[in-house]
Amino acid sequence: MCAKYLILKILIKSFYMNDNDFISLKYLDVSNKIRFFKSLASNFSNFVFVGFKNYFHSAGFYYETFGEFLDKFSIKWKWIESDYNSSKFLDDDSLVFIQDVSIPQGLFSLELNNKAYYVLNRGDILNNTSKEIKYLKLFEYRLPFFNSLSNNKYIKLDEFVYIFKDLKILIQPWGTPILATEFFKPVCNRETNISYFIGSVWGDKESKKCGNVRIISTIEHEFEKFNQKLIIKNKLKNSEIINLIRNSFISISPGSLYHDTTEYLQCRTFKNISYGRFTYSNVPAFKKILKDSYVNIRNYEDAIKHLCSLTVNDEIELARLQQNSIRNYTFLDMWINILYFVLNLNS
Repeated sequence: MCAKYLILKILIKSFYMNDNDFISLKYLDVSNKIRFFKSLASNFSNFVFVGFKNYFHSAGFYYETFGEFLDKFSIKWKWIESDYNSSKFLDDDSLVFIQDVSIPQGLFSLELNNKAYYVLNRGDILNNTSKEIKYLKLFEYRLPFFNSLSNNKYIKLDEFVYIFKDLKILIQPWGTPILATEFFKPVCNRETNISYFIGSVWGDKESKKCGNVRIISTIEHEFEKFNQKLIIKNKLKNSEIINLIRNSFISISPGSLYHDTTEYLQCRTFKNISYGRFTYSNVPAFKKILKDSYVNIRNYEDAIKHLCSLTVNDEIELARLQQNSIRNYTFLDMWINILYFVLNLNS
């Protein structure tokens, strides 16, 4: 499908194109993706994110990042708690984003509006209501979950991006919050012996059940062999994160326990690449996206050895190749998928 025809559909707000046309949208430039995104977003009176406003939870970081993304396009959004009193903030045609982690904690008592649209992230509130609501179920890609659904009809939109129309389920990674045109110029930093891991260290001490405690501890010891130091940081502003990653000796994005076998694609990897750093990950599934710019490592001692074998120009070129590989894995692309299918499947 030629780009001019797709742009015409965008301009006339045709949200019911055939599947091949929609898949072809990834070949549009960023400016036309933005036009399509804004056209889709104009169908909603506002965006509403539910839960985790008044107490700490990692889900709140997602909401903050979503809000910053929407602010770029002057799109109205609200962040409310998941209780009955917050129901007054839901308008007809609101796009309401709910994460399932609020449900088992007994916090969900929001009265649903059957004229609004709901994105149910990793969960299902449908059993909590007798109302017929307009919804889309959203899941981050994990291989076991995809396999559990794979006997159903689906459409592959991109690597690790799938829509199951009959089930109203969209599976995708989140990617990076910045636009492909905003990716930072690739850099390397050989003048320091400090690198930063931005994120939480969590789980049981031996990482036998879940988490990354043992993985991060192992990396710290591996770094020490090369007189390198790994510093752990979290709860930072995006500008602070970008600065630390760009000023690290090496950019790493280690997965937690089972991330390699479940093919969980951490947003940290996409982010670090978009910040201009050639990034190492121990999740082999990333090779399907990064192609030849993915370096298979057994451990992060191997990563340091590999980095030291590269010239500055080699590292810069690998960073550039990785950035080209993730241009369709941004919040812009993923929100287009969400908005298009929540409208398309509830028409």
